[in-house]
Amino acid sequence: MEANLLGFVTFALVAVVGLLIALIIMFFPSRKKEPNAIGLPGDFPTNSEGNASAIKEEGSLHKYLCGLHARHGPVAAFHLNDQVVASVASFKLFEQIRLAFNRPAELFKLYEPLFTGSSLLYMNGEDGQRRHTLLRKAFQGDALQRFYGTFTSAAQEYSTKYTNTPTGEHVNITRDMYQLATAAFTQAAFGGLCSKPSELKTWLGAFQACWLELENRLDWKEPSEEREKDFEKNRKLVRDAIVRCIKSRRAMDVPENQRLFVDHLLSEGRDEDALVADAMTFLCGALPTTAYLLVWCLYYLASNEDIQEKVAKEAKEVLGTSGVTNVQNIASLRYTKQVVDETLRCSALMPWTARVFAEDTTVGEHTIPAKVPVVVALGVVLQDVAVWPKPQRFNPDRFAADKKPKSYSAGDMFGLSGRRCPGFQFANTEVVVMLSMLCRSCRFDLVPRQQEVNSVHGLVSHPSQDIEVTVAKR
Repeated sequence: MEANLLGFVTFALVAVVGLLIALIIMFFPSRKKEPNAIGLPGDFPTNSEGNASAIKEEGSLHKYLCGLHARHGPVAAFHLNDQVVASVASFKLFEQIRLAFNRPAELFKLYEPLFTGSSLLYMNGEDGQRRHTLLRKAFQGDALQRFYGTFTSAAQEYSTKYTNTPTGEHVNITRDMYQLATAAFTQAAFGGLCSKPSELKTWLGAFQACWLELENRLDWKEPSEEREKDFEKNRKLVRDAIVRCIKSRRAMDVPENQRLFVDHLLSEGRDEDALVADAMTFLCGALPTTAYLLVWCLYYLASNEDIQEKVAKEAKEVLGTSGVTNVQNIASLRYTKQVVDETLRCSALMPWTARVFAEDTTVGEHTIPAKVPVVVALGVVLQDVAVWPKPQRFNPDRFAADKKPKSYSAGDMFGLSGRRCPGFQFANTEVVVMLSMLCRSCRFDLVPRQQEVNSVHGLVSHPSQDIEVTVAKR
């Protein structure tokens, strides 16, 4: 009788403990179990900062994503603080999310101190699509053709400067290409932000200081009071020039076929803060990306003499005696365009973007729940050995018409087609024009100490140090 009673008590205790454990799991799930609810493989930390420490250890989100997908496949999940985030890294799977437009604002909060919440960056739905379409017109089609004069003028200025540079003198192309990209874009988009070159140089210094501060905040630490004060001072200088430009253009009667980006902004009738927010957004989307794309192109060309000679030969044949790239001959600069595409691939210039879905979305064999941010890991697929044999090697022939991957689209490096960078055609055209004209007249060689340069995958991927070259006239 006692044995039976003891057995019953033991059974009851086990049952009660089991029930308690079940209730604890049901109502107080562990931090590690929570991500599994979205049904994706991935890295599931147990601390409140998510995978932030792992991202810091890798040095960038891009590097972390490379490891994440190597461990878990083309669809995986991770944590940014308390936020579960999905990531997709496959050209094939990109097709299933290509047309998505909405962005998860929480993954782009870093930009808000500079852009403010009124920026197009944070706008989704029909209103966001309408504004995106309107502002895209400023950089495509007939509008793009009007910019060739701006591009060629800037390229000729630097070609002349470089051909007159003393033999053996070190030229800082990081500084020069940033100045070139800034002069070209501010003229093409705003009709000029500053009346004098010296003023534009000061403005650019303030802009770069703001951009550097945002990159410094990638460590998720609050800036010091001194840093915040400097940021606000530089932000005001940048903003004041935009406001002056907006007021000046508003007073003009610009024909519709001559409208610039700033005129399209004004056509919406929005308040000044909203106009400045979008102007700042486009400046940040254009200046660092175009500048560093030019820097990386010249770095790879200076590192690969045979490839640089092919670009120079093509430029001489296509541009002829005029030495000028224009609407008629740019399509014939096929190899130069391949160099630009391979530079975008090798540098992983824009390593990732992100989307969010209002409904559950199937991607491959997985379902990503509604409202979960989805990182589009562009930089990971651009280094995928299954797509690109010997991915670390710079080889523009990968992008020959008969060799490039069928699933690849040139615009993918500027974001998927549902919400691609509005200025991607502008940037591509500008860089092809600049490269063809510069390489036609100049030969670039790296200074000896810069044969190997590391990449920093910040807001935009850039060299770890300023690139210096020597220049010789051809």
